[in-house]
Amino acid sequence: MDAGADAFAAGLHALTGRTGEVVALAMVLDPVFCQAFSGIARSGNVSALVNPLLPPERLAHVLRVSGARVAVVSPAMVPVLTAVRDRLGDLAHLVLTHREPDLDGEAAELPTVAELAAGAPAFTPPVEADGEEVACLQFTSGTTGAAKAVRLTHRNLTVNAAQTAHMHQVDESSVLFNHLPTLHLMHVTVAATVGATHVLWPAPDVAEAVIAADIARATHYYSLPMRLAKLAADPRLGELEAPALRAILSGGSALAPSAAGVLSQHFGVPVVQGYGLAETSPTTHLSDLDRPRPGSCGVLVPGAESRIVDPETGPRCRSTHGARSRCGDRSSCSATSGATCPTMSTRTAGSPPGTSATRTPQGTFSWSTGSRTSSSATTGWCHRRRSNGSCSGTVPSPTASSWTHRTS
Repeated sequence: MDAGADAFAAGLHALTGRTGEVVALAMVLDPVFCQAFSGIARSGNVSALVNPLLPPERLAHVLRVSGARVAVVSPAMVPVLTAVRDRLGDLAHLVLTHREPDLDGEAAELPTVAELAAGAPAFTPPVEADGEEVACLQFTSGTTGAAKAVRLTHRNLTVNAAQTAHMHQVDESSVLFNHLPTLHLMHVTVAATVGATHVLWPAPDVAEAVIAADIARATHYYSLPMRLAKLAADPRLGELEAPALRAILSGGSALAPSAAGVLSQHFGVPVVQGYGLAETSPTTHLSDLDRPRPGSCGVLVPGAESRIVDPETGPRCRSTHGARSRCGDRSSCSATSGATCPTMSTRTAGSPPGTSATRTPQGTFSWSTGSRTSSSATTGWCHRRRSNGSCSGTVPSPTASSWTHRTS
């Protein structure tokens, strides 16, 4: 992968003739993503991560907002882009992730990542990048409006990868099995940080995925709540085994405790989930594998701070990794070794100085993960106060009924 990243970096430089460009990259579940992402960074350019499953209008919006001059896309995305060609902003070059035999017309003339890398001149990596320089643009999900671009620095990404590797107990002996429909950057960076093996499994069948994970001797199984719930209810579950597993890990939405309990009992490992935001690189909370709590999205990652916020009166208290915050009446709050309250993460170790969450008059919070982060990304945990101002004992999943997540 290291040599491939160098070669693709050289190919990009030959294609554009300069550095500092934004290169859109489809998050395809394929090793080519790892090569292309590393090559973009190595060439002195900035990647813009694009969900390949987006419909035409949203895809055009993401490419236009990012200001991408180059886009690395799957063959299936070419006709989608062709349909919105007049709304793609500065896009000048398309590069295919791979070539398919039935490509015709303009698509047949497009270079692939491998071809661009193979035809490039010898490449000398640039001077080591400043950790505070932007490494990639990651987009919000767009559930409350048009997707917004979040600028993440090299340091944002590397620190959060180390935090996640620590919490998930990933090391060089680990085998990460990835059963997601698209490739998320955090899984790439976590594996690369510790030198772990990363297995990509695109086939959707949940039982076949477990069989493949067992053959690969996977230690960490990453999937979606919907797929894990389907696996928990699958009649073939009783026939499946994966003795090398150390944990099953979920994210993206809440995982039902009942499904987690079934899988944990069957495989004999913790089945846990986490929480994060595009603005936080992305992880803020991850479950403790040694002390998992059903229905919880976990504790703060190491080096992070959070605070409990009343949208009317402002900050109530702070907590840090290793401490659990307890809500009392509305006038007091203390960090204790007791239960955990819902929080909003405001800063992670390695973030640029001055990172903060600033309260707006509407009771939401303007999120800043560095001076380059889009000012339009605002987010906050807003407390639906109970009559006595208290809160429940554990950090709930984002869908818990007593809390609401507001974005503006």
